[in-house]
Amino acid sequence: MRYVDDIVDICYLLDAAGYRHKATYEEHLKHGAYTYSYKRNKKTTWYIVYDIDLCGHVFVNKIINNYLTVS
Repeated sequence: MRYVDDIVDICYLLDAAGYRHKATYEEHLKHGAYTYSYKRNKKTTWYIVYDIDLCGHVFVNKIINNYLTVS
């Protein structure tokens, strides 16, 4: 379950990210305006879907993998 800890660590660093990738997939847009992709291995990518308020606070709304993301 180390990858869960890795994803949690990434979530805590999102507010300091210099670049924010806007969500593009329809499934992601249902849950937030931005995504962060975390490639765990050759086959699995996790997408952290989040929003940011006016004060810069990050709200993680959904964590979804590439198997559930339809392009």
